[in-house]
Amino acid sequence: MVINKANFIVLKALYFIEGVSWIMRESKYLRLFLSPDGSNFDSFVEVLRNCMAHLKEWWAVPSPIPEDVDLFREGSRLPEAGEPPEQVLADLVVRLKRCRRLNDRNLSFMRPSPNVYSVVVLCMASLQNPNNAGRVRWVGGKHAAAFQYEVTPNIEEESIKMLADIVGFDRSRAGGNIVSGGTVAILTALLVARDKSLKGVAREGLFGRKSVKVLTSRASHFAIRKAMRILGLGENNLIEVPVATDEQLKEFVKSRTPLPLKPSESEYEERLEELGKRGEAVIAVIPTVGTTAARTIEPVEPLVKLRNRYGFQLVVDAAFGGFARLLDEPAKKMRGIEESDAVIIDPHKWGYVPYPCGAVLFRNSEDLKLLEYEVPYYEPAPTVEGSRPGSSAAALWVALKTLGKEGYREIIGRCIENAMYLEKRLREEGHYPVHEVDLNTVNFDVKCDTCNRRAQNKLNERVVEEINKRRRFLIGFIRELPGIKIDGEPLSTIHVEFMNPYTSEELIEEFIDELKHAYRNAI
Repeated sequence: MVINKANFIVLKALYFIEGVSWIMRESKYLRLFLSPDGSNFDSFVEVLRNCMAHLKEWWAVPSPIPEDVDLFREGSRLPEAGEPPEQVLADLVVRLKRCRRLNDRNLSFMRPSPNVYSVVVLCMASLQNPNNAGRVRWVGGKHAAAFQYEVTPNIEEESIKMLADIVGFDRSRAGGNIVSGGTVAILTALLVARDKSLKGVAREGLFGRKSVKVLTSRASHFAIRKAMRILGLGENNLIEVPVATDEQLKEFVKSRTPLPLKPSESEYEERLEELGKRGEAVIAVIPTVGTTAARTIEPVEPLVKLRNRYGFQLVVDAAFGGFARLLDEPAKKMRGIEESDAVIIDPHKWGYVPYPCGAVLFRNSEDLKLLEYEVPYYEPAPTVEGSRPGSSAAALWVALKTLGKEGYREIIGRCIENAMYLEKRLREEGHYPVHEVDLNTVNFDVKCDTCNRRAQNKLNERVVEEINKRRRFLIGFIRELPGIKIDGEPLSTIHVEFMNPYTSEELIEEFIDELKHAYRNAI
C-alpha cells in the first residue's frame, strides 16, 4: 500500500516519540503501549485526533451509501513481525471510509447514530480496560465493587437502576446486568425462567424431564429460538402465535386496511388452555415491544392477567422499544410492562449507545441469585457471561445522563413523528402502508391496482433498488413480514425506519420525490 502524506501523519506522533525513556527505545513494540510515566500520552491523544480527522472527510459526504465497497481479504495473515503502526492505521482508515454512514438519509433497518459523548467515554474507559466480571456488594454499609479499585461495576449498577426507572420497575427491588445484546439478554431471562420453573434443573439437567413450552408471537426475534436451543429446551417447544387473523388479511387484500400485526389475548389464552389440558407446562411467555420488522408494540397488559392465572414467567422483549416508554402514547400501548418479571432492553438501539450494549432487567433482584456462582478467588457478578467490558457501562451511563428523560422524549418523539408524517404522505401519493405505525417504522407497498401479491413484491423490490442505486437515500426491503402469507406468497415490503435525530420533514419530502422517480423507472 502506498502511504501518502495525509495517511502518514495518522501515527507519526506516536511512532516517532521524542523524549521517551531508554527502555522504550530498546523495543519497537513497547511504543504501542502507554509508558508508566505518561511521556507518550500526548502523542497518543494526537494520534487519536488525527485518525478522527480523517473520518470527518467520510462523514461529511451527504450520501449514506459509500462509493467503494470493502472486500474480504483472503490473503490477510498474521505478520511475522509487526508492521509499522502508521501503515496499519492508514490502511484501516481507507477501509473504514467504505462503511455506510448513519446520517439523516439512512432510512434502512435500525441504524442508530451513537451519542458522541458516549463514543468519547467508550475510548476513555477502554484505555483503563475495565472488567465488570466482579459484582457490586455491600461493604461497611455502602455499595462497592468487589474488584479492588474498579469503577465501572458501580457505574453499571447505577445504569441498571436508571433503566429500571424507564421500564417502570421499582428501582429499590429491581436488578439486572449489562450484556452484549438482546441475544444474551433473552438467554439470561429464559435461563432464570427455566430454573424457577424446573426445580433442581441447574444441577441435574433436563435429561429425563418432560419438555416444557415457551409462547411468543411469529413476529418475535430469532434470538428466542437460539436461547431455546442453547438452554436445552428445544426449538420445537417454542410456540409462535399468529399476529394477523384471516379476517384481517382478507380486509387488507380487499381494501388495503393496514394490519395490526399483534397477537390477540385469545390466541395466548387458547394455547395456554390447550397445553394445560395436555399436562404440558409453559414456563414463559414473551411479547415484543417494538418488533424487528415493523416495530409494532404487542400488548403486555392482557398477559399480566394470564401470568397471574397460569403462573408462567412474563418476559418482555423491549430490546428496541423500551426507551419509547418515556413518551405518553407508546407508554399507554406498553401498559403492563412494569408488572412483568423481566425486560430485555438494548441501549445500543434506541438508547443511542455504541455497540455492544444490551441489558436484562428483573423486577425482583432476587432472581439474580439463580445466576450466582461461588469461586475462591473473587466474587463474580451474577451473569451468564464472565468478563464483560466496563467501557460499555460507562458509555451507557453517559448517554443516560446527557440525554435524560427530556432528551430521549425529544429524539425518540421526532423519530415517531417522522414515521407518522411519512405514512400520511404515502397515502396522499396513493401508496399503501401495510401495518399500523406504532413507533418509527413504515413498511409499505407502492401503488399497483393490477398486481397480484407476487407482482407487488417484485415491484416493491425494484423500487428499493432504484432508490438505493442513486445513493441519495438508503432504505430497506423486507422479504417477508413474519408469519404473513397472501395467496401463498410472502408479504414483501419497502422498509423505511427513522433513527437519526436530524431527519426532517423537508428531507422526507425529498425522499417522496426520490420515490416518484424510482416508481416511474420500476413500473
